[in-house]
Amino acid sequence: MITVRRYLVPAVIMFGLLFGIKFSFFPLSISKLLLIYMLLWAGLSFSAKKDKIIPVSAIYTSLVFLIVLFYAGFITIFSGTNDFGFASKMIYIITDPILGGVVISLFFIKKLKFSISEILYCTLLATFLQSVLSILSYFFFGLNAFFSELLPNVGNLTLDNTSRVRGFSNLGGSWLSVMVSLGVLAGLHLLSDEKFRGKTFGISLKLIVCLASTIVIGRTGLMLSLLFILIYLIKWLSQGKLIRNFGMVVLTIIILAGGSLLIFPSIMDFVSNDTISWAFELFMKSDSGSVSTASTDDLLSMLFLPHNAIDLIFGVGFYEHAIFGYARSDSGYVKTILSVGLLGFTLFYLTYIVLFIKIIKNKIIYITKTATFFIVLVSMMLLVEIKEPYLQTLGITNFLFFIFFYLTNPLCEKVNE
Repeated sequence: MITVRRYLVPAVIMFGLLFGIKFSFFPLSISKLLLIYMLLWAGLSFSAKKDKIIPVSAIYTSLVFLIVLFYAGFITIFSGTNDFGFASKMIYIITDPILGGVVISLFFIKKLKFSISEILYCTLLATFLQSVLSILSYFFFGLNAFFSELLPNVGNLTLDNTSRVRGFSNLGGSWLSVMVSLGVLAGLHLLSDEKFRGKTFGISLKLIVCLASTIVIGRTGLMLSLLFILIYLIKWLSQGKLIRNFGMVVLTIIILAGGSLLIFPSIMDFVSNDTISWAFELFMKSDSGSVSTASTDDLLSMLFLPHNAIDLIFGVGFYEHAIFGYARSDSGYVKTILSVGLLGFTLFYLTYIVLFIKIIKNKIIYITKTATFFIVLVSMMLLVEIKEPYLQTLGITNFLFFIFFYLTNPLCEKVNE
């Protein structure tokens, strides 16, 4: 039985985990407050002598990242760049996503007794809330301005931008759109989950709102969401379940679109032409034979390797700033190579690959029939890292380590029976 009471607090926790909001009037972010609360809960609930609450995998992962951290610091000091960007990312991952992933996953298992499908439902609820707030801030400038005052901007998206909004977040842009696309992916899984069979209309509605919000947030999430839908359509078609699982989505789109035009006949007048042109630029240009945009051209120019073998192997110690004849890059892979070379690159990403393999090989995802979700999630993470360092930032890392430590907890099987 799905109840508001059961999912309200977990959805709020998931919102904090995914988006890590930091208010202008308070020094700590929601994710930090969440971590502090969970550490207090774990400290009061478990005995260090009797309960092994820290997985061995968390210890190994932290040790590897500590090695990468010290190496990044050494290379930065040795090179004289004073760019400790990558080192600070390592400190963040160890102290926030890994530690938080351990205690929050334990909270969901021991305290809430949530199954993996219920966690994905909370993910959908959290991203749906973000999507609603983002869409509202797009249509109401005053709300957008209020959010901008309330939440310090750490990205490059300002109020002057008429085609995109950063919603109820500090960063916005492609990062926020990728986070929201997780809700689309979670919703697609839940449409075929028997436990949520009676909630297909609500799930379809939330999924569509998440998809629609990426139009005004960032097209990386829009492209990913459309890709997710295509993958699940192919899966359902091969299983003969296309109408059963996707029929309600189509019906919901018709009802939502028809109802919106009936109640707000001039709603499309409020949608900026710049927004539509920007969001669907790739599709519009493909009609004329071009498959590139300004963003794709910029990305291609940022994909390069160091000039010589020494720099390639050991790195040059810079993350954000152009130096030593190298241009600045947004690509997560290129940033890592420039920071710590192939040595650090291998240690860092190999840790994630081992994590991904353990997730995909975990029997729980096959018992709960969530294998497609996690295989697509892992593939998505490896793909979007080409564009930006998502595996080094808030949100994605929080979610991945939370899921990983949840699935590898021996008690996980019991709550997923």
